[in-house]
Amino acid sequence: MSLFAQGLAASNTKPCVDVTHLEPGQEWEQRLPHHIGGSDVFYLMWSDHAAASPWVERETREAIKLYESTDPKRPRIVPITLHGPAPEPPAYLKQFHFDSPWLAQRAAQSVPLFHPEARRDH
Repeated sequence: MSLFAQGLAASNTKPCVDVTHLEPGQEWEQRLPHHIGGSDVFYLMWSDHAAASPWVERETREAIKLYESTDPKRPRIVPITLHGPAPEPPAYLKQFHFDSPWLAQRAAQSVPLFHPEARRDH
């Protein structure tokens, strides 16, 4: 997640990450609608941990509520799958595409095209 945020920051995009946008003692749940509502894109970092997290559920439900509004400045929702196989998204997120071309490429690169034991010298 921090590498993704660093990449966004390096491209002059201002990522809103809890550890950089909240002061100690601030109540995250009260600030959540403000931070998500002020974003152009809500990146959902999807993993086993995220799928089991009640905080990720709260954040995504807030993003969905804003996404489904008529506000023209509502954030887009972009899931980013962090590992494969990825957990199945809950029903309220099924409308979004979760398959990652980057994970598919990484998986493909981990499999050699030719196996040394299949090589035959004649």
